[in-house]
Amino acid sequence: MLAVFPRSELILPLSCSSFQCSWLTPRRWLNLQEYQSKKLMQDSGVAVQRFYVADTASEAQEAAKRLNAKEIVLKAQILAGGRGKGVFDSGLKGGVHLTKDPAVVGELAKRMLGFNLITKQTPKDGVKVKTVMVAEALDISRETYFAILMDRACNGPVMVGSPQGGMDIEEVADTTPELIFKEVIDIYKGVQDDQALRMAANLGFKGPLQRQAADQIKRLYDLFLKVDATQVEVNPLGETPEGQGTVFHRETAHCSQFIIGTYGCSGPDSINPIKTSVIIKSLVTCVSNKGGGSRNLPYSLHMKGRLGQIEIKGYKTPKIGSLYNSSLYIWQKRKTT
Repeated sequence: MLAVFPRSELILPLSCSSFQCSWLTPRRWLNLQEYQSKKLMQDSGVAVQRFYVADTASEAQEAAKRLNAKEIVLKAQILAGGRGKGVFDSGLKGGVHLTKDPAVVGELAKRMLGFNLITKQTPKDGVKVKTVMVAEALDISRETYFAILMDRACNGPVMVGSPQGGMDIEEVADTTPELIFKEVIDIYKGVQDDQALRMAANLGFKGPLQRQAADQIKRLYDLFLKVDATQVEVNPLGETPEGQGTVFHRETAHCSQFIIGTYGCSGPDSINPIKTSVIIKSLVTCVSNKGGGSRNLPYSLHMKGRLGQIEIKGYKTPKIGSLYNSSLYIWQKRKTT
């Protein structure tokens, strides 16, 4: 998945009282379909699998022929996750289909285009599909994780990577933090060759592929600057059996990851900690704290369960006499296709 976090604005509640949690709504100035973010990467020289965009069934059929791939993935393009397990009001099950027969792509697209796709993240009636993406399906022999983000503690951009990417990067961070690598970027110099090569090596790329991965890292940083992002996340940055490093998308439908919710607490109490409790009936892939006046005091997070219902509790004790606003960001986990 490529997740690009552009600079955005939070709509804050008019007032907050002690021990009261309030809902904050993030405002994003730009939402991108999956194919649009792929094009963004492609234009920056980042390696992605071959793909075409189609607005009609005949265009989808022609795209499948032009790909001439061993396996093809057809993906409905809407701004919502859960497409793979969604249902169309045409009766077709699933907004993501894999096939080795290009001849069936047109018929599948015909049952997608113009129909509503209903997922756990769409309104009750679903969202009408106006575009589909026809892409080459590639095997991944190894998955790594890579991200560039703005780090307050470092006062600038930081690269974060792990040789164990994919769906369980959060578990890697919890159980084997030594497999999470970090490189601080000098904003005036950018990503240096030795930094990119060191990160590529830490991600487990070897031989000629190490240089190729380092080049992809530098190109992703160029993208980070070009779109004025606060975070660019790739999960997974995959290695194919042919020895190529490729950026694979998960079911990302936004320029940024889909935000389930932003939960905030504020209060002047100087003795008791303020507590945030969030119950989410879905998978969670990332939890981050965006603090206000006491932002240097991180939340202590407690997560219960990994599948189904998850409870996340955050605790934070403000300094004596201080008043702070803080928010807890939660992103939904997505499945690789």
